[in-house]
Amino acid sequence: MTPTNTVHLAVGGAIAYRQVTLRSPPFVAGPPRCMLLSPSDRRLLARIAMGLGATIIACKTIAIVAVYGLYLPPGFSRGFLAGRERAFFDWYAWAFYPHIVAGPPVLGLGLFLLMPPPRKCWAATWFRWHRRLGRVQALLMLLVLLPSGALMSLRATGGPGATAGFLALSVAIATFTLLGVRAVWQRRLPAHRRHMQRVFVLLCSTLVLRWLGGGLDAWAASRAVEPATLDRAAIAIAWLSWLAPLAALEGGRLVRSAFAERRRASLARSRLVAARA
Repeated sequence: MTPTNTVHLAVGGAIAYRQVTLRSPPFVAGPPRCMLLSPSDRRLLARIAMGLGATIIACKTIAIVAVYGLYLPPGFSRGFLAGRERAFFDWYAWAFYPHIVAGPPVLGLGLFLLMPPPRKCWAATWFRWHRRLGRVQALLMLLVLLPSGALMSLRATGGPGATAGFLALSVAIATFTLLGVRAVWQRRLPAHRRHMQRVFVLLCSTLVLRWLGGGLDAWAASRAVEPATLDRAAIAIAWLSWLAPLAALEGGRLVRSAFAERRRASLARSRLVAARA
């Protein structure tokens, strides 16, 4: 090969390389594609997580309903009514029975209403039942569950501090329910979804209350605990049982919003760099 041909090949290769680099998109730092989940994979993982959560909530609800035999007729030796015999035959029974009857249907309806439609072809039927069952759930909460729960909180273990915690819970559920109903009337579906997610998390506080209350009973049975200490623990449980799940929901929502905003900013920078190249 002559020197002239060598020079021609070198110049041609440099020109071709320059053309390829100018046409190719710039490199943007980020995670490798093999580490990014596709939208279908993310939806699958979300459905699996939702199914696991629904299974846990359903099993715990069934376990709560299974002990209803202790309340018909009322038994005061063990269970929730232990030690409440003196107050039960006053007005407490009129709040207790409507509360335990309305609680499981409201929780089950909330679990169903949060689930997306299984198939697109069933979406119209699902949304029609969503509206009907949503009205039933809202009426049960506002007319039965929350008033009876507010009355029962007046005799809560722990005294006025625990009563204030449970009354605040009832007010929060009623407020978010009314905000969700108002949002769906105004066709603001994202706001409706956010408010009703808060309602469902607050409704699940009864499950958290059972777990924490069971732990408190086991702790009190294992050692000698002063009544004042038990009252303080009961007050803390009355507030933490619904404030902690609500804070977890809002914290998770803020984290997702921050990641989404960061991803949008990264894509905007990538498009800007590509446009300038």
